[in-house]
Amino acid sequence: DIQKMLASTDDPVVFQRVIERFSRPETRFITVSSDREHVHKQANVTHEALCEHWEELKQWLQSSQDIIQEKQKIEFDASEWEKADKIQDYLPRGKKLADLETFQAKYYETFPLSITATEYLKQGKRSQTNQKNRNYSLVTASLAVIGLTLGLSWRQNQHREAEAKILRATSDSQPQEASLSAAKRIFDQAK
Repeated sequence: DIQKMLASTDDPVVFQRVIERFSRPETRFITVSSDREHVHKQANVTHEALCEHWEELKQWLQSSQDIIQEKQKIEFDASEWEKADKIQDYLPRGKKLADLETFQAKYYETFPLSITATEYLKQGKRSQTNQKNRNYSLVTASLAVIGLTLGLSWRQNQHREAEAKILRATSDSQPQEASLSAAKRIFDQAK
């Protein structure tokens, strides 16, 4: 009974796709039938088709073995993340995240990821984006502090130079009025 099998599987979407794929007229590994009310659907293995296409199936499984193992590794990592209450330390980062994104893009139709693995990928992307944004903010804030520090340093240096000019002007033998006038001009220019 397909309904019972769907209820007991970890990923009903994948199970349904497998049933559909193997029950196509050109494949016929499985035949699907239902009762008169169309309430209960039943899947039966078509032995004749299995015998005729056994080599084809075996070749497909062999050629897809690396992909199947990669998918199993992703699913395992996602389940470990879920068991660990979905903490960020378990999320994929860097090359692992890039490989996971490549797998998802390349094998979305033939080897779809479970809901948990899809969420694992999505949260990994979100975490990496957030980290990049934090790094960008930190760099921006650091540059702003450096800019302010340089600006203040330049301004202090200008004031020191103005004070030195005033001291030189007042230490010369100029009359006091001329010294005050020179000092005012120098301060006005420094502003």
